[in-house]
Amino acid sequence: VGEVIINRVISQSFPNSICRVVSEGSGRLNACQFSYNCDGKLEIITEQDIYKRIVKLSRVLIEPSARVLTGGATFYHAKAVSPSWAKKFKMTREIGRHVFYKLP
Repeated sequence: VGEVIINRVISQSFPNSICRVVSEGSGRLNACQFSYNCDGKLEIITEQDIYKRIVKLSRVLIEPSARVLTGGATFYHAKAVSPSWAKKFKMTREIGRHVFYKLP
């Protein structure tokens, strides 16, 4: 998912900052691009060790050589759902419980 965020920042089709990509659609009902950003839960850091790992991973993802897992994906969804928009894109990878896509 982190790779999708960075791939969107790089793309001309999305906002050009990480914060703007992650918060895209958050001002409209059911329009969030990243559901965890609109789940109604407060963003509170309670586990310092996990937070440190996230910071380290974030630094790695900013490096272009690190983004090789999703095949350039700018879209994804959980395997548990089947969104209609997925048919419009090229599937690039399945990783864990997620399916990744990019523009054809």
